Amino acid sequence: MKTITKMATLAFAFGIALFNLTGCSDKLQDDKPCVESNTVKQVQLFKDIYIYKPGSWWIYQNLSDTNITDSFWVSRYIEGFENNTVQNHDYSEPYCFETLDMQLQSSLHNMPPYFIGRSLSLYTISSPGQQHGEVTDYYYPNKSWCTFFTYSKEIMTSQKNASGLAFRKIQDTIINNVAYSDLVVYFYPDIIKEIGWYKEIIFAKHIGPVYFEEVNGSRWSLIRYNVVQ
Repeated sequence: MKTITKMATLAFAFGIALFNLTGCSDKLQDDKPCVESNTVKQVQLFKDIYIYKPGSWWIYQNLSDTNITDSFWVSRYIEGFENNTVQNHDYSEPYCFETLDMQLQSSLHNMPPYFIGRSLSLYTISSPGQQHGEVTDYYYPNKSWCTFFTYSKEIMTSQKNASGLAFRKIQDTIINNVAYSDLVVYFYPDIIKEIGWYKEIIFAKHIGPVYFEEVNGSRWSLIRYNVVQ
């Protein structure tokens, strides 16, 4: 009887140790720090077009009345990493994902919805060199209304039918006598137009928005800027 009890005690103790070793493995992986080798970075093209750091600003001129100007600047910027240990269920390759979020503020329209938030986020199916995610524009301070497009590596997918953005790529164009290249044009869906955002915005790589048209018909072009990326 003592022998059976002793064996049961050893088995119980071994079971606890085994549980601790296996049961904690998930926790150990969860706590794995994000480093260069296990981090999936955002697509550089979209960072170059849509994301700007503090110190960035843009001044625009109203094309109907050149005496009217407006300025935008980056009022908030957050970059970080998101752990994703359920990517591979055997925990052989737990990845971290780069996250980027910023806010633009306008001097002329110093009220919502002109506190513009923009974020880049990766889906959990992403892996190094195989990024899948979305670029989102949202109303600050909450994200109840937003527009977005999805992407797979550098390929953009229109989400117009999902309250998202339609877009068109342009190699080069001239706006208000200024030549630009590497452009993307956003066309905003009707649901966003109804609550006061833009009809159209043109982005240039390494510059940001170079032209936009508001729902009231006002058209604005970039006259000066300073971009930090």
